[in-house]
This record gives sequence, C-alpha cells and structure tokens, in this order.
Amino acid sequence: MSSPEDKKPSGSSLVPPSILVGEDGRFYVDSDLSVGEWKRYRALQERAFLDGARISWLKHSEFERKATLLLEQIEQTAPEPSPAEPPSAMMLSLMMPASTSEEIIENMEDIYRDNWVPRYGKRRADWIWRWQVVQFILWRWTWPVMSLLGALKLIKLG
Repeated sequence: MSSPEDKKPSGSSLVPPSILVGEDGRFYVDSDLSVGEWKRYRALQERAFLDGARISWLKHSEFERKATLLLEQIEQTAPEPSPAEPPSAMMLSLMMPASTSEEIIENMEDIYRDNWVPRYGKRRADWIWRWQVVQFILWRWTWPVMSLLGALKLIKLG
C-alpha cells in the first residue's frame, strides 16, 4: 500500500489523503485522520450527491413541463371524436316486421353507443351488434318455422 503522504489532496477533492484502498477493495482509514478532515470529506460527498440529484430533478421537471405543453397543444388542436356508428341493420329491418324492427334498431343503437363501445371498443361492439341481429332474426323466425313443422308432423301422424 502507498502511504498517505503520497496522496495529497488537490483543492476540493473527494478523497482525503488519509483514506486508503486496500488490495481487497475495502477502504481503510489512516489513524492520523482528524475528525475535521473526516467531516469535510463527508460534507463534500453529500454535496456532490445532492448536486447530482438536483441536476436530475431539473432535467426531469423540464421534460415534464415540455410534455405538459405538448399535450395541451394536442388537446387544443385535436378534433372532437365523432360518435361510433353501428354496423348496418338492413338484415334486421328486412327480416323483422316494420312495427318492431325500428324500435329494436333504435334501442340497439343506444346500447351500442352508451354501453358496448365504451366497455368493449368499436371492434368488439360491432361483433356484439351482429350477434344480436342474428339472435333477433333467429328468435323471430324460429317460432313460426317450429310451429309449421309441428303442424306438419301432426298432419302426417294424424
């Protein structure tokens, strides 16, 4: 190891002359280190750390300020989103009686805009819309067809 006299401090150096680094990588304090020198060394270390923290905080706050300004500009220039339009209801209006199809379509449009699009997104809401249309059509035409088949079966058996 080198002696403390070989390592003279240069101005505001963070390593005082009485602190040595051993071969194992540990720091050793020389016995002639005064309390004042140790306090000065610790104060310089803390000051360097705080200066680094202040610089990183200033960089972060400047970035945050620029990001906030950019978001405000985007919000001011962005157009208002148009309400989502549901898929076509042509099959529903063709396959259902006119008296009920208009009411069903109006109710489904309200549910589509108010519930399905905010909860599931446009793409999944479109699938839900189509599936509901298929269910309404099947429900509407299943009963007459089943009744007709039941009547034919009764006639055939009778």
